[in-house]
Amino acid sequence: MLLKKRPKVFRSDREVARWAGYDYRPGDVFLGYGLSLMRQGVKKWEPVFVFVPKNLAVAHALVFGMTRHGKSRLLERLAYNDILEGLTTIVIDPKGDSGLLESTLAGCIKADRLNEFLFFSPIYPDKSMRVNFLYGLEPDEIVDVVIAGLPQSRDEFFIKIAEEVTRAIVYSHRALGREEIRFVDIFSNIPQEELKKIRDEIVEKIPEMAREREDAELLMKEVASSPRDYYSKVVSTLRTSISALCVGPIGELVGKARGNPIMDRLMNGERFVLHAYLGSLLSKGRAYVLSRLLLSTLVIYAGRYNSMNRKFDPMVRVHCDEASNVFFHGIEDLINKVGGSNFSSFFYTQSFNDIVARVGQDVAGMMFDNSHTKVVFKVDDAGTLKRIEGILPKVDKPRYFLRGDTFDIMGGSKEPVIDPAKFSELPVGVAFAYTEGKWYRLYNPPLVEEGAVDGVVEFAERQGKDPSAYIVEVRPKVRIEGLYG
Repeated sequence: MLLKKRPKVFRSDREVARWAGYDYRPGDVFLGYGLSLMRQGVKKWEPVFVFVPKNLAVAHALVFGMTRHGKSRLLERLAYNDILEGLTTIVIDPKGDSGLLESTLAGCIKADRLNEFLFFSPIYPDKSMRVNFLYGLEPDEIVDVVIAGLPQSRDEFFIKIAEEVTRAIVYSHRALGREEIRFVDIFSNIPQEELKKIRDEIVEKIPEMAREREDAELLMKEVASSPRDYYSKVVSTLRTSISALCVGPIGELVGKARGNPIMDRLMNGERFVLHAYLGSLLSKGRAYVLSRLLLSTLVIYAGRYNSMNRKFDPMVRVHCDEASNVFFHGIEDLINKVGGSNFSSFFYTQSFNDIVARVGQDVAGMMFDNSHTKVVFKVDDAGTLKRIEGILPKVDKPRYFLRGDTFDIMGGSKEPVIDPAKFSELPVGVAFAYTEGKWYRLYNPPLVEEGAVDGVVEFAERQGKDPSAYIVEVRPKVRIEGLYG
């Protein structure tokens, strides 16, 4: 596969930090160049380089913005730098952005990490790794992953039934000593007749007082004895969703696969770069299901590290585009509980209301409140603006009157540090950012606002530094032939 574009290769955060006089450490995040909005009085605006230190970057970030206003390019730059810094970097790209893939590969080439590159894609199955997302998980963890992959349902009843049936199948397989359970195993046992066969096998092979038999029989009792027509209707969501994972190229990549190289590397402390290139423009349902399966397993691995009081070394950072379509109930655990395990996530989505539509108001609000950093490109969604307005501090904004050759300052009023209407007027590549309790107006490369580049040059000249440190370079075309033998 030849990647046709010429990828943008950004100066590393370390280079920019050296240029800006910032004491950079691996895991820190350079958000961009811009202006602090927290100044007081009539001081002259001074350009700032906004870095989020590693200890706060693990508190996770949400990036909002309309299509084609800079989210994906910010993702591209941040992921590229994480690769250069040696972090375990995971890019979840439901859409399938070739420019993003090219930058990931360019970063691997520059950092000499091509031997650590993992590629997962149903679009290019001959180049893709195989992954059993259920491999190595405990029974209840398997159930959580399967349910996370199901499409959104307004009727909680059907999700509960799917959960009950999955749990009965998984516990029955474990009772019979089958350690690795695959999606194809679950799918083949969904029909009621197959469940009854498993129940009979358990009765035949496992001693009556064994705990495994008691658990499996308890779970099987209601499921296997339900009226046939009723059972067929209530498990239709589960059957339809899992069947799509068990046939065709996806069946080879996921449903019938054995082992999970992602889990093996994470749990063994081996660093890697994973790019999931999923193609939602070709099949939204398929791409989002695979994204949720991947992300839900990452939540489990991070939770395991956290429960063992271990830290990922090197740090793990996940960049997830189109995040609202990838979220599931339980994703809040990633933001609320695992920062201490050296696991960081950056989620990119169009609006707060998109998150609400996927996981509900309470979970969406919890994720927003507990994300340390927010970056907001142009948005005009009322729900997003209302949520942002709630964290805008109010500052004294005095009124200035010209009297002769001087200004008189008269009493003003308390107003939000940013007029909420300004969020819907931002040009491409420009964002407001909130981190460490402060608000900034940022420019993400390339610097597109008129005068922005001049501002960098003027600042550099005053400091006696080279402004080219913030200029985008270009690399030749990248080939990925032969990466998998």
